[in-house]
Amino acid sequence: PMKVTLLLFALFFATVFCQLKLDRGNREAADAFDAALLELWQDGTYDDLYRSYYGKTPERFSDCVEDVAALNYPATMTNKGLLDYMLDNAEIRMGYFEPLAILPGFDTDAYGNVVGGFYPDLAEEIVARIALNYGLPSINLEWIPITAVPDFYPDHVDGVYDVIFMSLFKTAMWSAPVAPRPDIWQFSCGLLTTEPLRYYVCPSAYTKGLNFESAETLDTPSTIVKFIGGGAQETAANANFPSSQRSAVADLATLFDECENGPADVIVELPDRITSAVDGFILDTQPIATYQNTGAAFRLDA
Repeated sequence: PMKVTLLLFALFFATVFCQLKLDRGNREAADAFDAALLELWQDGTYDDLYRSYYGKTPERFSDCVEDVAALNYPATMTNKGLLDYMLDNAEIRMGYFEPLAILPGFDTDAYGNVVGGFYPDLAEEIVARIALNYGLPSINLEWIPITAVPDFYPDHVDGVYDVIFMSLFKTAMWSAPVAPRPDIWQFSCGLLTTEPLRYYVCPSAYTKGLNFESAETLDTPSTIVKFIGGGAQETAANANFPSSQRSAVADLATLFDECENGPADVIVELPDRITSAVDGFILDTQPIATYQNTGAAFRLDA
């Protein structure tokens, strides 16, 4: 009886210990999310969901989720991490940043409970695919609101939620104190870039005889690239036009004027901010960088 009692106590202690010390960020959970997401992307479910909330088809842009190698549900769990926990308990707690939880991305009731929206529906589809792959009837998804950026990491470590899910690629959301990203976080693939940053070719590029087949061919020491500074546009311009003459302008009106009338050969901007006012003079446009993107953030393996 004493041995049985000790064994039961040890099992109880181990169970409690594992729950308290659960490695909530293991790579296997992220891989399962990626595989489910790739299925949704390939069979058109992602597009259907996006159209139902935003009224348009998402624009495809290079992302790791489009790599067929991502369609790989882990066959076994090498540690007692999040995927193992999800399958054993048929549940997962999804953290979301409440200040940005607005329609059409999120729909909440008067009590703050998530009742629908693009992100919740997409998350439900992802965990449903994971459940189906591992032979479970379902996995219950509980939404946990995050009210302040400084709570992202400590609440994640303390097990308040298992995953952060929604827009993960906005610099302001992942600066200090939740940075540095590579040291304390690991991410699933983005949930597809629905609105990539783009460059727009201005009439001056044609006058100069620039080759606007791609960003690479446009990037010359004589190319003038303009953007609104201090954000993702500047980062994309610096990364894609390193040899060009790059400079910021104060506002959209100036940006458009310098594209139409010179001296700009190229402008870098967000599609939603490019209006029909430029239709008469833009010669070409192509995506160059991730912007409006979504994903799942997992704490790094211990």
